[in-house]
Amino acid sequence: MKKVKLLGSLNKAARELNMSYSKAWLIIKRAEKALDCNLLDTKIGGKEGGGSFLTEKGELLLNAYEIFSEEAEKVLQELYKKHFKGFFE
Repeated sequence: MKKVKLLGSLNKAARELNMSYSKAWLIIKRAEKALDCNLLDTKIGGKEGGGSFLTEKGELLLNAYEIFSEEAEKVLQELYKKHFKGFFE
């Protein structure tokens, strides 16, 4: 979802992640079904082109995930130091 936000396109995000568009679309649709909410809005092409954009819920989910990831990384670093202290110094 972060790549979709940055690139404004699910297709471009999938390409950058070396993933087929259909697989990326399936992942989003499964997440939307599991969460019972829409994560992406799409705009059909035209003069200004189309694109994909995060919904409000999509933005909230992405922000929550980024905060969670940062906190989890700190906890993992502490656990690593606790359990492997002296092995790799």
